[in-house]
Amino acid sequence: MATHCCVYGRDPVHIVTPLLDDSIDVDQLVLFCANAQQQSALLVKQVLEQRGINVKVKPYGQFENIDTIQRYFSDELTALISQTTEIYFNTTTGDRLITLCAYQVAQSLKIQSYVIDNQRDQLHWLAPTTRSSHPIADKMTIPEFLLLHGSTLIGRHQQLRAEKKIQQLGNDWAAHAKELATGLGKLNSIATYANKSHANDINKNFNDPNLFRLLKDMKELGLISTLTSSSVQFTNLKARQFAMGVWLEQWVYAEVKALTASYSTIQDHGQSVEVERQYKQQAIRNEIDVMLLANNRLHLIECKTKRMGSESSQEAIYKLDTLVKSLGGRRAKGMLISYQPLSASSIDRAKDLGISVISLNQIHSLKGILMRWLDDA
Repeated sequence: MATHCCVYGRDPVHIVTPLLDDSIDVDQLVLFCANAQQQSALLVKQVLEQRGINVKVKPYGQFENIDTIQRYFSDELTALISQTTEIYFNTTTGDRLITLCAYQVAQSLKIQSYVIDNQRDQLHWLAPTTRSSHPIADKMTIPEFLLLHGSTLIGRHQQLRAEKKIQQLGNDWAAHAKELATGLGKLNSIATYANKSHANDINKNFNDPNLFRLLKDMKELGLISTLTSSSVQFTNLKARQFAMGVWLEQWVYAEVKALTASYSTIQDHGQSVEVERQYKQQAIRNEIDVMLLANNRLHLIECKTKRMGSESSQEAIYKLDTLVKSLGGRRAKGMLISYQPLSASSIDRAKDLGISVISLNQIHSLKGILMRWLDDA
């Protein structure tokens, strides 16, 4: 029996990922944790046992000093050696002092030990040093990743089936972003304020040739049933949502999916991903336009087509930053894609928070920007 052991820490991803890598044998994990960490440690147990790996959670109390830490782990690891044929110690996570003491004990007992390089997602052997380092296999899924961080995937809801013609329409609108920006803003407004029958008048103030180009594009694809110079009738709710901005979300998601052919590190992805998380003992649901897991690192993308003032754009940035940190931990990344220009202050605020921003003049270069973003995963 191959047993891995480690100390629970703030980045549980690095507890799980080496155990999903086929290059290392594993039958069970012994997970040491502080008493206050038991609930979080049980999430690791839940994820791994769904993969057929047995997990024993072993909580410990307060240690008086280094000697008591070392005695505790000497007793625990010695007992494990007598119960298993092969034992490994993962030094990556846990309280620094406790993990270092445990590693010293592991060294004295000749236990094979390794560490995960957070930046490169590689496994390095500390003992024996003769074993070669290698990249960790990207086998974790989005539901598993979210669960490790205390959230639950409710569903992935593609708003409108992205048929080839509809996808091409999104490509065309994105390619002419600057030219169509005002028309798309008006289209968003018309769709947002349509009535229950998905119909709306076209205000005279909306007399814009680019707006009517967009409306005609949608009518040709059957997304608009009736179009006159003064009114519009969307085919259904999904067609109306497409005009409200789903078209951008779908286009961005299609670009992400296209990259999977050349980026093997993209291990899972989804559009309109609904997630539930706990905050102050309350269940909160959020929907993320595009979510992907690449190199065992969560990436969130929010898409906006309506014009936002400085206040609303900064609110969107703060919300995205909160989701990035709460759903994905310290290594997660966020990107805001806006079809409309953003204020300099909003862009600066996003930069301060580590949020990438793509706005009007950069939309046509999305593929290259996404590639550079993923290269930094």
